[in-house]
Amino acid sequence: MWKPLIALLLFLLTLAVSAPVAAKLEPAPSPYVVGIRRKGPSWRADLNTPEGRSMIQGHIAVIRKMEATGKLIAAGPFGDPTDLRGLLLFRNCSIDEARRMAAEDPVVQSGQIAMEYYTWMAPQKLKVEE
Repeated sequence: MWKPLIALLLFLLTLAVSAPVAAKLEPAPSPYVVGIRRKGPSWRADLNTPEGRSMIQGHIAVIRKMEATGKLIAAGPFGDPTDLRGLLLFRNCSIDEARRMAAEDPVVQSGQIAMEYYTWMAPQKLKVEE
Protein backbone atom coordinates (compact mmCIF):
# COMPACT_ATOMS: atom_id res chain seq x y z
CA MET A 1 0.00 0.00 0.00
CA TRP A 2 2.80 2.42 0.88
CA LYS A 3 4.93 1.66 -2.18
CA PRO A 4 2.42 3.05 -4.73
CA LEU A 5 1.86 6.13 -2.56
CA ILE A 6 5.60 6.72 -2.18
CA ALA A 7 6.08 6.21 -5.91
CA LEU A 8 3.32 8.76 -6.64
CA LEU A 9 4.83 11.27 -4.21
CA LEU A 10 8.30 10.80 -5.74
CA PHE A 11 6.81 11.26 -9.21
CA LEU A 12 5.03 14.48 -8.19
CA LEU A 13 8.16 15.75 -6.44
CA THR A 14 10.19 15.05 -9.58
CA LEU A 15 7.71 17.01 -11.68
CA ALA A 16 7.66 19.89 -9.22
CA VAL A 17 11.44 20.12 -9.18
CA SER A 18 12.12 19.49 -12.87
CA ALA A 19 9.47 21.82 -14.36
CA PRO A 20 11.13 25.05 -13.14
CA VAL A 21 14.57 23.73 -14.16
CA ALA A 22 13.29 22.83 -17.64
CA ALA A 23 11.59 26.22 -17.94
CA LYS A 24 14.91 27.95 -17.18
CA LEU A 25 16.79 25.86 -19.72
CA GLU A 26 14.31 26.16 -22.58
CA PRO A 27 12.62 29.55 -23.03
CA ALA A 28 9.12 29.67 -24.41
CA PRO A 29 8.93 29.38 -28.19
CA SER A 30 8.83 32.61 -30.13
CA PRO A 31 6.91 33.15 -33.37
CA TYR A 32 8.82 33.66 -36.58
CA VAL A 33 7.41 34.17 -40.07
CA VAL A 34 8.57 31.90 -42.86
CA GLY A 35 8.03 33.10 -46.42
CA ILE A 36 8.16 30.32 -49.00
CA ARG A 37 8.96 31.46 -52.53
CA ARG A 38 7.53 29.36 -55.38
CA LYS A 39 7.46 29.66 -59.13
CA GLY A 40 4.72 32.15 -59.93
CA PRO A 41 2.22 32.27 -62.79
CA SER A 42 4.68 34.26 -64.94
CA TRP A 43 7.69 32.08 -64.14
CA ARG A 44 10.55 32.15 -66.64
CA ALA A 45 13.74 30.24 -65.98
CA ASP A 46 15.90 32.50 -68.15
CA LEU A 47 16.18 36.07 -66.89
CA ASN A 48 19.31 36.82 -68.91
CA THR A 49 17.72 39.77 -70.66
CA PRO A 50 18.00 43.47 -69.84
CA GLU A 51 14.56 43.34 -68.20
CA GLY A 52 15.41 40.17 -66.31
CA ARG A 53 18.74 41.50 -65.04
CA SER A 54 17.01 44.69 -63.89
CA MET A 55 14.39 42.61 -62.07
CA ILE A 56 17.11 40.60 -60.32
CA GLN A 57 18.93 43.79 -59.27
CA GLY A 58 15.64 45.10 -57.84
CA HIS A 59 15.11 41.78 -56.07
CA ILE A 60 18.54 41.99 -54.41
CA ALA A 61 17.86 45.60 -53.37
CA VAL A 62 14.58 44.60 -51.71
CA ILE A 63 16.26 41.70 -49.86
CA ARG A 64 18.94 44.10 -48.58
CA LYS A 65 16.26 46.61 -47.54
CA MET A 66 14.40 43.90 -45.59
CA GLU A 67 17.66 42.80 -43.95
CA ALA A 68 18.38 46.41 -42.94
CA THR A 69 15.15 46.48 -40.91
CA GLY A 70 16.52 43.66 -38.74
CA LYS A 71 13.31 41.70 -39.34
CA LEU A 72 14.62 39.51 -42.18
CA ILE A 73 17.19 37.24 -40.56
CA ALA A 74 17.77 34.71 -43.36
CA ALA A 75 17.03 34.44 -47.06
CA GLY A 76 18.17 32.19 -49.82
CA PRO A 77 17.27 29.94 -52.73
CA PHE A 78 16.54 26.23 -52.65
CA GLY A 79 18.90 24.06 -54.65
CA ASP A 80 16.36 21.46 -55.72
CA PRO A 81 14.89 21.75 -59.24
CA THR A 82 11.25 22.00 -58.14
CA ASP A 83 8.73 24.80 -58.00
CA LEU A 84 10.22 25.81 -54.62
CA ARG A 85 12.50 28.76 -55.27
CA GLY A 86 13.55 30.10 -51.87
CA LEU A 87 12.85 30.98 -48.28
CA LEU A 88 12.66 34.15 -46.20
CA LEU A 89 12.81 33.99 -42.39
CA PHE A 90 11.57 36.94 -40.35
CA ARG A 91 11.57 37.58 -36.60
CA ASN A 92 9.65 40.22 -34.65
CA CYS A 93 7.39 40.52 -37.65
CA SER A 94 3.77 39.72 -38.45
CA ILE A 95 2.70 37.86 -41.57
CA ASP A 96 1.06 41.05 -42.86
CA GLU A 97 4.27 43.01 -42.36
CA ALA A 98 6.36 40.33 -44.09
CA ARG A 99 3.85 40.27 -46.93
CA ARG A 100 4.05 44.08 -47.36
CA MET A 101 7.86 44.04 -47.42
CA ALA A 102 8.10 41.16 -49.89
CA ALA A 103 5.43 42.74 -52.12
CA GLU A 104 7.99 45.42 -53.05
CA ASP A 105 10.14 42.76 -54.75
CA PRO A 106 9.97 43.07 -58.55
CA VAL A 107 10.01 39.27 -58.99
CA VAL A 108 6.89 39.08 -56.81
CA GLN A 109 5.23 42.05 -58.52
CA SER A 110 5.83 40.53 -61.97
CA GLY A 111 4.36 37.15 -61.01
CA GLN A 112 7.74 35.47 -61.51
CA ILE A 113 7.57 34.41 -57.85
CA ALA A 114 4.54 33.61 -55.68
CA MET A 115 4.79 33.81 -51.89
CA GLU A 116 3.29 31.75 -49.07
CA TYR A 117 3.61 32.76 -45.41
CA TYR A 118 3.54 30.67 -42.26
CA THR A 119 4.07 31.23 -38.55
CA TRP A 120 6.85 29.03 -37.19
CA MET A 121 7.58 28.53 -33.51
CA ALA A 122 11.22 28.21 -32.45
CA PRO A 123 13.35 29.01 -29.42
CA GLN A 124 13.54 32.74 -28.66
CA LYS A 125 17.30 32.67 -28.96
CA LEU A 126 17.48 31.14 -32.40
CA LYS A 127 21.09 31.69 -33.43
CA VAL A 128 21.66 33.23 -36.81
CA GLU A 129 25.16 33.85 -38.13
CA GLU A 130 25.73 37.53 -38.69
